[in-house]
Amino acid sequence: MFTSERFLGRLAKLRKQYREAPAEEQVALVRTAFVGMLRALPGSLAEEIYEIVSERLLERSDPGEPFIDSAKYLSDVADVFAMQYDDKADPVEAEDWRLIGEIVNDYALDLEMDLVNYIMSRVVDHHGLDKLDRE
Repeated sequence: MFTSERFLGRLAKLRKQYREAPAEEQVALVRTAFVGMLRALPGSLAEEIYEIVSERLLERSDPGEPFIDSAKYLSDVADVFAMQYDDKADPVEAEDWRLIGEIVNDYALDLEMDLVNYIMSRVVDHHGLDKLDRE
């Protein structure tokens, strides 16, 4: 089973109970679910991924939409770090590839080389390094 499928299952359970909860509470609940999916990552990497991507997600989301509904996007990001990304559907936003590349670069020495190679090859394929180089 894909990491994204497990995460989406957890979101569905949260959605039933907390869809009307304050946004801050939703963000905290989704954080717990997301970090739990990526608990095999070293140190605070899963937390950092969540903070950076959820912040961007909040910026892009409709303010009237519950965060739990928007958070399904995080399932695709989780698949990147679980080495299960769907290259054909390619659901990760172009700008987020740059952020993913930066995060992996920061943690490269703490990660398995297979994971670093897997993610960075996708970052390159999605022009994430091009955006990184221009800044």
